[in-house]
Amino acid sequence: MDSAIECMVFSLNALGYIADSLQFHDVTDIKALRKINPYNILGRPPKYNKDIVPGYDAYFPNLKKYWQKNRDLIQIIAENHDVSKHRTTIYQGGKYNLNPPPGFFKKLGIENNKEMQILCSPMENIILEHQPKTPWRQRKNETDQPPYLENIAEEFCTFINTCGEKALKDARNNIKLKNYAFIPS
Repeated sequence: MDSAIECMVFSLNALGYIADSLQFHDVTDIKALRKINPYNILGRPPKYNKDIVPGYDAYFPNLKKYWQKNRDLIQIIAENHDVSKHRTTIYQGGKYNLNPPPGFFKKLGIENNKEMQILCSPMENIILEHQPKTPWRQRKNETDQPPYLENIAEEFCTFINTCGEKALKDARNNIKLKNYAFIPS
């Protein structure tokens, strides 16, 4: 999920750079490429103005508003990606699926091994940690429902599909190109 968001920012920056090279990161400069990240659209907390690239206001305003509306989802995805990649586990529990899909254990080669089946049972739902970047001893007890990976994944699907629609609409409305077809070389 995090990689899809980052790839989207890179592609939007590249398209924006074609339209207006002064309002986006230079795609020909390796140092500028390292600065491309989701905060170019959202701004980095706590003040939300650091890292902002001005071209998103001019060329992708609807997409930017949608990202701001979904800041919490993007933050949860980024935090869990960072923690799972660099630190530790991101889940605190969940529920095993006691009725896995037909053929599941056969594909794993453990259809006759009950002990391995217990160890390899698929999850039905996965409860993510609250505040995954905070050291576990400093985490505050959360009274609200913990985030479930399945819910985040569902929200993400809606988010990424809507982003594609909004980016296309913004690009069509705001980016004027000299040519709208490939030029034969």
